[in-house]
Amino acid sequence: MLQEILDLLDAYLLGEVPLELLEGWLSGNLDQILEEGDWDVQVLVNDLDGDMAEMGRGTLTVEAFTERVRDKVALLRQAMGRG
Repeated sequence: MLQEILDLLDAYLLGEVPLELLEGWLSGNLDQILEEGDWDVQVLVNDLDGDMAEMGRGTLTVEAFTERVRDKVALLRQAMGRG
């Protein structure tokens, strides 16, 4: 599941997936993510959800969200030995 999410985030960063699709995919797969019990995935999705909530409140811009996504992806890839 982690690789699937990273691929989706990469596509978002490349402009291939709009923010709305990213949000929809994450919310639509939340139950499965929680059921699988992968801590790394849960932490990542929780962080993304928090960032999206900040955007909804107007306290985070799309540009800042995108930069946070870029940072999260880079850190995860580095931790996985692919960065």
